[in-house]
Amino acid sequence: MKLYFKTINSMSKANTERNKEPQVLYFDTTDREKIIIGLNNKRWEFTSKNQKPQDLVSLIEETLKKEKISLNDIKEIEVNLGPGSFTGLKIGVAVANALGFALDIPVNGGRKLVLPKYKNLSPVATEPCFRRLK
Repeated sequence: MKLYFKTINSMSKANTERNKEPQVLYFDTTDREKIIIGLNNKRWEFTSKNQKPQDLVSLIEETLKKEKISLNDIKEIEVNLGPGSFTGLKIGVAVANALGFALDIPVNGGRKLVLPKYKNLSPVATEPCFRRLK
């Protein structure tokens, strides 16, 4: 797999002391051809024709190792909720919820499960299942 790694923007010199500030992990899996991972104000874009959102966990791990940050240093998770690639949204939201639960940290500012925002949902798809069974 050929992976292209590109830093989108970098932190200022004042923010280089990573351990003194709470770390916010951000990721965006809404695009089929790229994954964006961020820590506070720094963002990385991973692109490849073979890159899949299923590689998100390994890309997060790789990014944290490069920045010398452990999962325990993460104090909040932000995930892009969409709209976008259906599979990408499901994987991004599932990883965010799993990490938030395991680390006991908020996801998108809250402690509830986060749900993706799919576009073009019919009213039948959004109404509770028990109503459709009547």
